[in-house]
Amino acid sequence: MSSPEEIIDELGYYCATVHGCSMYPLLIDRRDSVYIKKKPRYDKYDVVLFRRSSGQLVLHRLRRIKNGKYICSGDNDRVFETVEPYMVIGYMSEFSRNGSIKSADSFLYRAYGRIWAFSMPTKQILQFVYKWSVILKNKFS
Repeated sequence: MSSPEEIIDELGYYCATVHGCSMYPLLIDRRDSVYIKKKPRYDKYDVVLFRRSSGQLVLHRLRRIKNGKYICSGDNDRVFETVEPYMVIGYMSEFSRNGSIKSADSFLYRAYGRIWAFSMPTKQILQFVYKWSVILKNKFS
């Protein structure tokens, strides 16, 4: 079986079905597919595919570039991960949902990525408040 790196080198792109929920709600587990391509420079808000030192493939949004390293997290995650440039395989150039292919370079998608990233602190506060409201409700009910 060929690796994504080998497939990109041979075909110019790699296509795979998404597994996991870290990029929810943009990408749905086992339903949506992504097309990965290389580009010379990755930009803030790109969704990049990288390989962890354990060998696991991960698809996360590039949140910041700091000291030549990428700071990434899933749209559904609150944890940031530092990724070395050599670990990045490529970026999501397109994704497929219900047979319809969407470009990750379109204006609407790029706007979605920025809005979702900017809303992360608000989502964290709301999740914290919700969690504690459930705990308190269960304790005093």
